[in-house]
Amino acid sequence: VEIRPGIGLYALFPSLRYSPWVALGEMVDNSIQSYLEHKEELLALHGLDYKLRVDINFSGGENPTIQLLDNAAGIFTKDIARAFTPAMPPTDKTGISQYGIGMKSSACWYSNYFTVRTRALNEPIIRTVIFDIPKIIREEIYNLDIEKEPESNPKIHGTRIIMRELNQPIPIAGAASRLRSYLRSMYRDFLRTGELVLTINGDVQEPITYNWLTAPYWSTGTPPTDEKSYEWVKEFEIELNESHIASSESKLPPKIRGKIGILEKGDTKRAGLSLLWRRKVVQGAGNLADSPDDLYRPGIIFGGANSFERQRIIGELDVS
Repeated sequence: VEIRPGIGLYALFPSLRYSPWVALGEMVDNSIQSYLEHKEELLALHGLDYKLRVDINFSGGENPTIQLLDNAAGIFTKDIARAFTPAMPPTDKTGISQYGIGMKSSACWYSNYFTVRTRALNEPIIRTVIFDIPKIIREEIYNLDIEKEPESNPKIHGTRIIMRELNQPIPIAGAASRLRSYLRSMYRDFLRTGELVLTINGDVQEPITYNWLTAPYWSTGTPPTDEKSYEWVKEFEIELNESHIASSESKLPPKIRGKIGILEKGDTKRAGLSLLWRRKVVQGAGNLADSPDDLYRPGIIFGGANSFERQRIIGELDVS
């Protein structure tokens, strides 16, 4: 497979300002994209009980490795060149894969040596491509051999990425906890629907839940006017005005949908808004990750640092 253009990019990737959850999230994006494009074929083969499964595993020791394995549709023959060449975007841009660079850049950020092993749905071959980045740069290699082996079982398909000679430490202790929280938050919608089973070192990541406030309505400065309690969460839809049509994919004014509510107990680490684009959280994943990074708390809504709003308001906005 030809990887031109690429050598200069491969040398650049390790210096990108990634975080572990963003880097691994790029690979999870590919798995989800493959599942969404071939959902009907996967369900036809496995039945309605089929779920996309993505397993992320770390191992330490003298030769630490990171492995990501999925049971999606794999990389098809027609997509081999695009999949392994940097900056070749997919032909279908209706999903979350847009630029054709995520898997390559994140794998190079994490490691100097990685292998991609894939078997496409209904294709009789398992393909393996080895990326030895220092060798590719040193010897100016533009073509990589593809190792091939036959496979006749139609139910074996998907992709496995194994990264070695790591540029970054494997997540342990607090970093591992933050990684789990971020990935749970980023892919909350797929986890909630049950379409995605995500495991990290064998632990199944549970979908995000909220504890909404249940209480009577209080008018300012007065006691409750009745004893009826309400769950303080509201779904909403906003239609943007005509000035936004030019940036919209359709000719109709775009809409923002979502839900917003009040937490049962104040929690400054969780409160905030999360923006979802095509079902993935693209800003505000940190609201549920015990981290101040990536929070989205517009001052017009959340006020100052010690406001009740900053402790209690939480919500999700679909900005697709």
